[in-house]
Amino acid sequence: MEVKDDKIEDIEDLVEIISDKLQQLEKLLKEVDIEKTNIILPSGIVSLASSHRRDFSFVVEEPLRSNLSYHLMLDEILYWMLMRFGFYASVQEMLIKITIANVGNIIGAIVSYLVNEEKTSKNSILRFLKKINRRKKTKEGKVRKSLGIRRKMTILVRRKILKKELKKELLWIWGVRCKQHFETVRTREYGKYLMRDYDKAQSIFLEFYNQLTKASEEKKL
Repeated sequence: MEVKDDKIEDIEDLVEIISDKLQQLEKLLKEVDIEKTNIILPSGIVSLASSHRRDFSFVVEEPLRSNLSYHLMLDEILYWMLMRFGFYASVQEMLIKITIANVGNIIGAIVSYLVNEEKTSKNSILRFLKKINRRKKTKEGKVRKSLGIRRKMTILVRRKILKKELKKELLWIWGVRCKQHFETVRTREYGKYLMRDYDKAQSIFLEFYNQLTKASEEKKL
């Protein structure tokens, strides 16, 4: 216990030193009018893209599989920033929002890939949803040309690839992702995104991954 206490004290001392050094660096950079420098990121923070590609072996299409791995690497660096830096409340909230939105983009890409219209053109569920979709019009009177993410998730639920309960959770993440288009957001985004929301999103994504892995093992994908 004493060893752990000593290490915690060492960590606190290091944090204070690094924070002070960073402040000194910023001051010097401003004095000589330099905007860019290169602080070396500690090793082991971000996984190799090849590691993520192996984890998502059920996505065989390129460049999608590689692009997914890059966004998973981004997720890791965003997590590291949240865990290592003390941001002002509003800045931290926006960082949490961006992190959840990135997860939403990953989920959306995978769902859209799995509900590939070319591969599932004979599927009765898809035909049914496409029939409804052709009838549904936007406010401008234009017919929608493609299935939305909600309907694509419904197809995966009907195929027993995803559980119905998970679909609701995934749509919460997708809702945060859609708020990247903040010109459509009608409320002030303050006090909206907390670390528990980040934890919730990561937990949902892990369950999403687990269910897809299980479906892959059962040859459903």
